[in-house]
Amino acid sequence: ASGLNLGSGTAYTDIVSVTVNASAAKGSDENPYVINSKTDWTNFVTYTATAANQTKTYVLNADLDYAQPDGSNGVIESVSTFSGKFYGNGHKISNVSYRSSNALKNHALGLFCHTTGTTYFSDLIIENLLVPGSAVGHVGGIVGHSDGKITFTDVTVASTMTATNPATANTSGVCNKSPYIGYGGIMGSVN
Repeated sequence: ASGLNLGSGTAYTDIVSVTVNASAAKGSDENPYVINSKTDWTNFVTYTATAANQTKTYVLNADLDYAQPDGSNGVIESVSTFSGKFYGNGHKISNVSYRSSNALKNHALGLFCHTTGTTYFSDLIIENLLVPGSAVGHVGGIVGHSDGKITFTDVTVASTMTATNPATANTSGVCNKSPYIGYGGIMGSVN
């Protein structure tokens, strides 16, 4: 995919080690797509709009800071649907507000709006996140809603989320059980 660079060598974190083998299939565990910039993130969101690319392996290889000159949070486009592996490598995505053109379709909003199948996230840090609490039904710091098996390893969401209609929403530090509207620090809700 255009803008998704492939590195070489080994990227180490405290928990997960990702070794890149450029001769392996692109997007595989051995040769993941590497996200090095905000432009790469935008390309990643576009690339995963195709179902075949939602099951691939991706690695965040740099901190992404969306702070604006006036001190406000910048807007990051969310991944609509994902069922692959995402290694954060201990990097941060910070000073962001989420936006998704598919949030209403998925009834979910997060860095990843909706996950299906078997999905894995590791070593990812979200800081200073501003989420509009009334945007959609299920809101999470990393995942809005999951309809599959999902694993989080060493992920952090350091943020304040506000539910604008708390009478109809369940709030949780981690996750809520669907079908109820849920606001969760890591995940909004799971089936």
